[in-house]
Amino acid sequence: MNENKPPLDPHPLSDYVAWAGNRNREPLLGVLKEKLPKDPSNVLEIASGSGMHINYFAPHFEHLHFHPSDKDEEVFDNIKKLSIHHENDNIADPVHLDLTNPETWFNVGVQKSFSAIFCINIFQVSLYGK
Repeated sequence: MNENKPPLDPHPLSDYVAWAGNRNREPLLGVLKEKLPKDPSNVLEIASGSGMHINYFAPHFEHLHFHPSDKDEEVFDNIKKLSIHHENDNIADPVHLDLTNPETWFNVGVQKSFSAIFCINIFQVSLYGK
């Protein structure tokens, strides 16, 4: 077991989530380079959490426009702060999206179509023991 691993805390702004996100971002980037559209497109991230992944990936895909979303509106300021800090102009403002509440499904924009949708944060926290 990795001694530098913080205690499990699934809160999107926790030390554990930051540790897991930093550990996983390079392998995830490799997969996204293979799978994301090659043409200009909109891409939706479900459960963006702190925004660390979307802000790490965005500069590698300047032709894509990323749309972060999360159930927890508490994280929106952090997503925006990271986007400004990293000068990522291909990231939209985050929107409230709770997959358990159909009333929020249209918050991502009725007029938008997405060529890709990805969700990382839910899975990385659930794989704590891996």
